[in-house]
Amino acid sequence: MKNKKDNLLGEEVNNLLGKANPAQLKNFLFKELIKNHELRDGLAIFLEGSKETPVTLADYKAKFKNELDCLDLDELLQAWYHSDDYYNYYDYSSDGYDSEVIENIADNIIAEAEKYADNQNFAEALKISQAGAEALIQKESELQDDYKEFSDWFLTATQKILNFYAEILTNVSDIKLKEDGLKYLVNLFEGLPCNLDQGDVLDNLRLVIGSQKESAQAVLDFLNVLKDKEDLSCPESALLSQLYVINRSFDLYEQTVRKNLSRNPGLTVDLLKYLKKEERKGELVVVANEVLSRLREKPAADTWHRYDFKSYRDITIDVRRFLNGIYDIRSEYKDAIGNMEELFLNSADLSDYQKLAKAYNTTEEKENFWSIIKKQFTQRNNIEALYKVFLDEDQKAEILFLVQRYTETRFFPEMVASISAEYPKECFATYKNKVETLLIPTKVELYSHVAYHLKQMKLIGLAKDFDNFLIWIKTTYYRRRRLMEEIASV
Repeated sequence: MKNKKDNLLGEEVNNLLGKANPAQLKNFLFKELIKNHELRDGLAIFLEGSKETPVTLADYKAKFKNELDCLDLDELLQAWYHSDDYYNYYDYSSDGYDSEVIENIADNIIAEAEKYADNQNFAEALKISQAGAEALIQKESELQDDYKEFSDWFLTATQKILNFYAEILTNVSDIKLKEDGLKYLVNLFEGLPCNLDQGDVLDNLRLVIGSQKESAQAVLDFLNVLKDKEDLSCPESALLSQLYVINRSFDLYEQTVRKNLSRNPGLTVDLLKYLKKEERKGELVVVANEVLSRLREKPAADTWHRYDFKSYRDITIDVRRFLNGIYDIRSEYKDAIGNMEELFLNSADLSDYQKLAKAYNTTEEKENFWSIIKKQFTQRNNIEALYKVFLDEDQKAEILFLVQRYTETRFFPEMVASISAEYPKECFATYKNKVETLLIPTKVELYSHVAYHLKQMKLIGLAKDFDNFLIWIKTTYYRRRRLMEEIASV
């Protein structure tokens, strides 16, 4: 979509063209074409229209591979040693080698393909971008020994080209051309000898497939390995299940997901939605509880689940929020409340707590749950969640306990402000101890914090106590010039 700047530039160009006659335009263009080879190439591509050139995929690949072979790998290795990837942060420059040298090659390949794509010559654009990706894949596979260190630079550049390749493919209407493009991506996804991230290639396939049944069927036809594979990776089961849904092969969808839930629990909510639609509530609850049980057994609740970058805790939250709409609070009270409690313990989201609080039959049940969250959230150092609950419940004595015990939390001033009217002396004393602790080390960088907290103390309202404390600071630390400057405006 063109932006406002592009539209203004277009109007300016049209105005200039309107002032010139054909002879002037031809004369100007002749001179510019002699000087500018990129403009000459661009015009040649434009005049070709959508007609594919006789240059083959192999020709383009050889061209790009030759450019990659001309790279000085020793210089590239030195650039890598001095890059952020190696956790060194001092400058290094040698003959233009840096972390962007390979990315620039990829950008040039994309720019060349884009000229054809802009002229609706999608076959040529796909050919160029595929050749560029294959050249980079081959070069990366040839890296040996220490040169393997910067392998990721080649893979990142390759994926950038493949992202462009997929974008082009979404615009292709020619059935044969589109199927050829999908087949190439499927071959990469199923494991041609390269180190590309399978999840990234899945994103490319999903972009091209969209919700089109024809494309989904074509990909299913090209999958030679996955349909009979026993242990699918997360991206593989995600792709296969999605293809079956688009193709309305729901029996195969359910079979695939159930078989792979242990390895890919991220598929759970979609399966639960399907079971709900099929009015199979009993099976739905069984499946959900089986998955939740496995997730609880994981070594850490925040372990990253590879494909969709959701943690096991995130997946747990998604499943339990779905179950909130399944359990009947009247006839399944125990299960419903238990699910809501577990949801809040995982999410720490105040809105989840508020729904739970309204669902309790008795105040006693709610207060018993407070004991549970105090224990669990303090162990996880999630004091903010506790504060929000007790603020929502107007439990100021509980907030005072948090204020006095957790003075280092970033929302300490907010907690103090919420209860200072009821507990001015206690809040002032806690703040006083906090400021005194900040003043012990002679660190200039802490003085601005001291000034900030003094301003918050002043808001408590004990004016005489505050004035005396400020006088004490100025008397005790009068030699600290920067401190005196910071607190002068308090």
